[in-house]
Amino acid sequence: MAVLEITANRFTDPDLAYRMLIDAHRGLTDDASATFNCRLILILANQIGSLDVLRSAIELAQSAEPNGAAVAAKSTAASIRLES
Repeated sequence: MAVLEITANRFTDPDLAYRMLIDAHRGLTDDASATFNCRLILILANQIGSLDVLRSAIELAQSAEPNGAAVAAKSTAASIRLES
């Protein structure tokens, strides 16, 4: 199984990456936002192209607490961490 590295940021500008994701949702209804997320996830999963990496990402996302914990960009440290 692939091991995902979530402590090293791969973006040259993580703040811009975060803003792009947030801005893409601006003005969308909740339903339109959910539809956008589904399309984006499928596009990115196809771009990954590895079932092992996709499986590891799914397991990592499922390991988040159901009360709102999620993988979030921590721009001040320019790293990605799992919040709980």
